[in-house]
Amino acid sequence: MDFVNYAAGLPLALKVLGSFLYEREIDAWKSERDKLKAIPNLKIMDVLQISFDGLQELQKELFLDLACLFHGVDNIISEMLLEKLGHYRIDIDVLVEKSLISKSKYGWLSMHDLLKELGREIVRRECPEEPGRRSRLFRVEDLYHVLKNDTGTDATKGIVVDFCAETKERLNAKALSKMRKLRFFKFHHSRNLKWHGKPLKYMPTNELRYLEWPGYHSKSLPSSFQPENLTVLRMRFSRIKQIWKGSIVLDNLKEFDLSYSENLIEIPDLTGVANLEKINLSGCRSLCEVHPSIGSLKQLKALGLNKCSTLEKLPDLSSLECLTDIWAMETPLSQRLSVNLLPKSTRNCKFRLQGRKLMRLKSRDPIYDIGSLADQYQKEGIYDCVEAAYIDFDSKGENVLGMAGALVLALDDDLRMMRGWSLGFHIPEWVQYKSNGSSVKIDLDASTTLEMGCAFFIVCYSDQFFSIYDEDTSISSLFKGSNIKSRSLVVILKLGFETDEEYCVENKYLDYNLTPAPLDVFSGKQIGFWVYIPAILRFLDIRRVIKISFETFWYYRGNSHIPMEVKECGVHLDDDNSKFYNSIAPFGRSGSSNSDFHRQFFTFMRKKVDMEHSVFFWKIKRDWD
Repeated sequence: MDFVNYAAGLPLALKVLGSFLYEREIDAWKSERDKLKAIPNLKIMDVLQISFDGLQELQKELFLDLACLFHGVDNIISEMLLEKLGHYRIDIDVLVEKSLISKSKYGWLSMHDLLKELGREIVRRECPEEPGRRSRLFRVEDLYHVLKNDTGTDATKGIVVDFCAETKERLNAKALSKMRKLRFFKFHHSRNLKWHGKPLKYMPTNELRYLEWPGYHSKSLPSSFQPENLTVLRMRFSRIKQIWKGSIVLDNLKEFDLSYSENLIEIPDLTGVANLEKINLSGCRSLCEVHPSIGSLKQLKALGLNKCSTLEKLPDLSSLECLTDIWAMETPLSQRLSVNLLPKSTRNCKFRLQGRKLMRLKSRDPIYDIGSLADQYQKEGIYDCVEAAYIDFDSKGENVLGMAGALVLALDDDLRMMRGWSLGFHIPEWVQYKSNGSSVKIDLDASTTLEMGCAFFIVCYSDQFFSIYDEDTSISSLFKGSNIKSRSLVVILKLGFETDEEYCVENKYLDYNLTPAPLDVFSGKQIGFWVYIPAILRFLDIRRVIKISFETFWYYRGNSHIPMEVKECGVHLDDDNSKFYNSIAPFGRSGSSNSDFHRQFFTFMRKKVDMEHSVFFWKIKRDWD
């Protein structure tokens, strides 16, 4: 099995190794296995090298980069990253055509282990005795040798070390200064290393395109570090407090990642980094402000601000026409972003945030009514799908006052579907047809038109499913910032519409993802679910409905669907969709007290939603028997 794993499915390797080991004793097999770990099989390498020798010079450089600089967790590579490193897409295509790399249907690239071994052996042969004269350093022993003995040269183009073993000797930072053609530098797990001097002070920057240094040990980057060709800067889990002072011009920088740098207190003026496409500051717990210059980055596509526990406000993002992903989960934003501060791009966009806001009931600010909030973003045409949820706590964060969730979905230019849930819910008085239990009789012959909207209401006691909830959801942990959006417990509503023709219409499941909460919050309380579908006959493309049915069930952590016990249900039919919609949208806790309270909220918005994953109906033949 060791040899099978070594061959990794390559028939040539199996044939060469099999013929060599045939009729040899087991000790010889073990000896050859150990030898392969140190020295590749030359017969296999010679055959594989024929393909390499047929490449053009730039294609050879690409092959060696893939073989030496990407392994371990980075074994899967994107074409976009290779282009950022200065490679050309046409050369990538040539390597795929020659089967030197593989390309998945999603566009990810990978290389066979034996081809990687070939590339590394080619680099080792460049100078077997002295690693400092090789084009790429990928073994920690070789890198330590170069840094300790100051044997660096301008032959070195790339350095990658996935794990830095602790060493008692200090590394000579000045040895980097001789690597004048360095393009790629990735240095993982290096916090325990000791240096003579500051590495980035001596690192040549003329050719540098890629810098990844998780756990970088200094509080800032040296003022002399001006890598004008840098395209990727990744320094996760660093000790950086302020990355650089004032502004800096980095026209080629595309990606900026300082995630989980817990000492980072601010980001600098980014005006001189105009071509940034991705910024990740997630987990920067000391970051209290995002520089307003971020609003001028016209090429920015993704912004990550998850778990920034002291960040309360975001700048104006309305000018970011390329922005497609915004993430701010478990970040205590004290403001909801107004429509005017969000990107107005017509591109596919996702926006997810979570925060907590000190509220005053007497203000009755409509922005914080969850139904109106979801409706506001959708009505403006900014997002086709808006989901929101909240938990209200008392002023001390000791009691839960209310919980609710809603989703608004654009079905057409003038039609919006809404579904939601809330704790302590009662079916409104104005609902036409109500009944105890899980069925209700309605009159479908009375003024049924193509524009008739239909709403379904279900009320049940929450104890039936929250009694098995075993997560740590104490009020204290919930208030202090645990993720209020949970996909562990899901309630399902399935609707059916029977016609007087030979088919009926059923929908895919309408799911309600409930917010976790302590058991004593739910105990003995009822919880309501509803869905409103406008112009239902026109939307379903049917002429008449003679019976409407529904099923309800729930599941927890992938368990089997469990039927739900319904206490009360209701149906409302109405031709005035806008009036009806406005009466159901502004739901939430009204309350009569003027005391302050805290609202912890979640919002998820996106454009061009895949409709089939949100609401989908299909026609099936009726069983007349």
